[in-house]
Amino acid sequence: MVQQSWVDETGGNSLSEQQIRENLGTFLRSIRKKRGYKSSEVARALNKSVQYVCDIEMGRRGGSHLAPESIVAWANYLNIPISSITKRQNIDSRLDMLDEKARSYFRIVRNKARAAKLREGMSELSRIVAGMRDGSIDTGVGIDGLEKTIVKIAQSLEYSR
Repeated sequence: MVQQSWVDETGGNSLSEQQIRENLGTFLRSIRKKRGYKSSEVARALNKSVQYVCDIEMGRRGGSHLAPESIVAWANYLNIPISSITKRQNIDSRLDMLDEKARSYFRIVRNKARAAKLREGMSELSRIVAGMRDGSIDTGVGIDGLEKTIVKIAQSLEYSR
């Protein structure tokens, strides 16, 4: 089997596919932990098994061969730009070679996910305001809920790629 390797971000050393998988896995694991998510929560959000998430994070699978759907799913759930994943896969420089259809796919999937988060956030805002109006939600609790929901909506809009 031929071992693939790519030039790293600095343009210097060549990275093996195993190094790419390990770099990507370490990055995704660190973001997941920083966000306070458990592997099981990520797995559920990605509609994958916990073993799959662990394999990606431990560098046993993924690397430069991670499916575009998976890249988008990880980026959306962790609320990070897609480019932060593709850079670690060393495919960022190769994205220019993707045809327009593939680039459109990335944009559409990411925008649909953002739209869903916005709809969910707006529904939550409406629920809280209605509860405050009818007295079923205490004003102090309602204001706290509004603030948290607004922050979630802002975070979903934070990244453009």
